[in-house]
Amino acid sequence: MTYKPKQGETWDEVSYKVYGTDEFTHILLKANLDKSDILIFSGNETLDIPDVPEEELEILPPWSE
Repeated sequence: MTYKPKQGETWDEVSYKVYGTDEFTHILLKANLDKSDILIFSGNETLDIPDVPEEELEILPPWSE
């Protein structure tokens, strides 16, 4: 899956929109290393959105599901 951030969005905002939490920002960054120097998106980028590995899902507290 891909996601095109809106102008002004940040990595943690994108994580919240696509995963429902900002806890997976590091997964987004790792999947998009070529864009990791961007702090605030201009709206012209397209990000790869990987699935969250099962082991990452297991560390979330039960109320976040």
